[in-house]
Amino acid sequence: MTAPATDNSPAPPPERTPPLPSRVVEVEILDRESRFAADLRRARPIVWWSTLLGPFAATLAMLAWLWIDRGGDFVLKLVAKAAATFFGLGRFVILFGSDSGDPEATSAIMTSRELFVMVTWMDLFAACLLIFHAGFMFKIPRFGPAMLRLREDGEFILQSHRWMKRFTFIGLVLFVAFPLAATGSVAGSLFGQLLGLSRGATMAGLVVGSVFGNALMLLGKQVVNRVPLFRSDNPLNIVAGIACVVAIILLLNWRYRKMKERWAEGSGSTR
Repeated sequence: MTAPATDNSPAPPPERTPPLPSRVVEVEILDRESRFAADLRRARPIVWWSTLLGPFAATLAMLAWLWIDRGGDFVLKLVAKAAATFFGLGRFVILFGSDSGDPEATSAIMTSRELFVMVTWMDLFAACLLIFHAGFMFKIPRFGPAMLRLREDGEFILQSHRWMKRFTFIGLVLFVAFPLAATGSVAGSLFGQLLGLSRGATMAGLVVGSVFGNALMLLGKQVVNRVPLFRSDNPLNIVAGIACVVAIILLLNWRYRKMKERWAEGSGSTR
């Protein structure tokens, strides 16, 4: 009589509950923000309208005043630098301002301090809209879905640096101040929610983080002034300096993406 066979194979690991697909979470965020905007419009219509139209009205008024005071060429340069800031350079653009207040003395018509004000203004513009009207912003074709996907970046950074959960406000400030495409005021509006901050605290964190990060760039400008590559008196130096900064940005973002990919594989997240 033979003994009954025993199964010595290891027990299968417990099934892991898969995370919610990104699309599901994005729909939940969009629904929550839309309900918040609707409630705000019904309860506080003045706040709703002022936070929606105020940033645009203030920006147009500022551009009109600059057109009268500094001329059309300055405004066009300002708009061009704002576009370069939004689509690639970020707050690194502050490094390419001039140190002279005389526009005729340099090919860069904007000073570093003026660029500091411009980038800070852009950050506050985005912060105001995203804190109070994210539901509308997220519905913009192509732009809205790209902003919603920044939620994953916030989750990655939060899980990679768990101390941010304990020092919530400081964590948000540092998140906004760090010069990466996945950080800044746009992603910071979602990151503040991940930290459990109120909308008022998130708005304050975005303001402090923006000013802090831009001030560091303004300070860094004083350092790079000593490097001939960044001197603005030669157009070739400007081209070389831009190429150097673009290379640094690409390197930082490439390194960040690799780290995020490893995190996504380890956590079993799905896109």
